[in-house]
Amino acid sequence: MIDGPAKQGLDRANWTHEELAAHLLKTKSIRTSRSAVQRFCSKIDIRLYRPTYRHLRGNPDKQARAREDLADLGKRRRPVNSSS
Repeated sequence: MIDGPAKQGLDRANWTHEELAAHLLKTKSIRTSRSAVQRFCSKIDIRLYRPTYRHLRGNPDKQARAREDLADLGKRRRPVNSSS
């Protein structure tokens, strides 16, 4: 668990309580619930978190393309019609 789901062959960066419960069933035949895993993690002071994206690590070419796409979207804005 400490090494994360990627080391277990899963395609995600972090665990969820539900995924941990499913992984325990699949790999160790331990049947448990999401809430039991949540309570256990809390008891042993393990906190799961959502992955965060850092723009500094992003691909510069993709970032430049995304900026251009966003600029194009702003140019194509249509005025809002009012019904008054």
